[in-house]
Amino acid sequence: MSSPFDLSDDSPVYVISVAAQLAGLHPQTLRTWDRLGLVSPSRSSGQGRRYSLRDVLALREVQRLSQEEGVNLSGIKRILALDQELRRHQQRLADVSAELAQLRVELESTRSVAARLAGLLRTRTGGAQLVPVHNPGTGPPATRSERRALPIAAVDPAPGRTMYVAWNEIPSEFAPARILLASSTDGGLTWSPARTVARSPAQAFLPSLAVASDGTIGVTYDDFRNDRRGDNQLTTDVWFTHSHDGGRTWQETHAGGPFDVLGAAATSSTDFAGRFVGDYQGIAAMGHGFGAVFAQATPQAAVPPSDMFFTRVVLGESPLYELTVRVTPRRVKVGRRVRLSFRVTTRVGGRDKPVKSVLVRVAGRRGKTDRRGRTRFTLRFRRNAVYRVTASRRNYRTGYALVRAGRGTHRAFVAGERGERDGVQDPARTVDTR
Repeated sequence: MSSPFDLSDDSPVYVISVAAQLAGLHPQTLRTWDRLGLVSPSRSSGQGRRYSLRDVLALREVQRLSQEEGVNLSGIKRILALDQELRRHQQRLADVSAELAQLRVELESTRSVAARLAGLLRTRTGGAQLVPVHNPGTGPPATRSERRALPIAAVDPAPGRTMYVAWNEIPSEFAPARILLASSTDGGLTWSPARTVARSPAQAFLPSLAVASDGTIGVTYDDFRNDRRGDNQLTTDVWFTHSHDGGRTWQETHAGGPFDVLGAAATSSTDFAGRFVGDYQGIAAMGHGFGAVFAQATPQAAVPPSDMFFTRVVLGESPLYELTVRVTPRRVKVGRRVRLSFRVTTRVGGRDKPVKSVLVRVAGRRGKTDRRGRTRFTLRFRRNAVYRVTASRRNYRTGYALVRAGRGTHRAFVAGERGERDGVQDPARTVDTR
């Protein structure tokens, strides 16, 4: 936090008498020059003149130009204006130079990251630098269909970091079209066969894609399914569809329209009807649903020829992923120091996925899991008791395990995951260390 006494050259702090003394002039001269617009200071709340250090230097410069250089007052005024404009340009140049330097640093950083990724990709794929999303060997049979879409990609924020890509496939101008989706679980090195998101009886285009924190996939797109031939319109609707199972099944609902795309502005960027409603649209996860922004033409457009619209789709309560915590080794003795290893996972798509940044707590110790879902503690169990292990993270259901410590021949052991379900009957007291 800066001090109130840190003043800049432009801080208006000098009254007229002090400014006149610093400039070697009479106060009446300062008032005259103010009226002529040569040096105009700031004003206080009581309308008193307040001069800054820069104003004082300007007063001295006016005096020098008048007495030593013989410049008249109108010439001095012009000189001061040019000097002020020069300072503005110099400041702007300094700002642009700083921005350029920052952009150069960011560019070098981006190049470095890209080089590292390219090297990793070449290492893992035997020299290939580009990986086709739509593989003839793994996806549907290759066709002569036209594929047109902006690069639409999204990453599942849930464990596993599945990447999805969506695009539209147009066999011909009036033939049924499809919105397709492919996924990758290894950072884009390999891709799943393309799944059909929607099969429209007419053209389908402009897909947008997003993935919610619970793994729900949301897609919006436009199509001509409700258009009627010969009515001098090209009726268009906006649709929203979503999947809770990684794209295997989809549920569709109407999101916007109908509107006449022929009412959009004329353009040469498309050869279909010579109209373009705009591709400035997208979708994002919002709470327990999605928010979509899309363009529509007349009659929906409030400001013709086209306008932007927003709609929100609420899907209901999002399910929480359940954490499972496993502890090893499973047998230790009371009184000895033992190194326990914890692994936290959650069930996604029928497989156990590690979860990072999970807070694991037991016997007064705590730590967070790494990207492999692991963390370790070294503990000494001093009492014959059952200790609870908790694994918690925001937007996840907390997982539990039990650590039982025994003496003598009763060796301590770690109860199975979610220990409250194990049905362990033991006289030892339970210690809740949360």
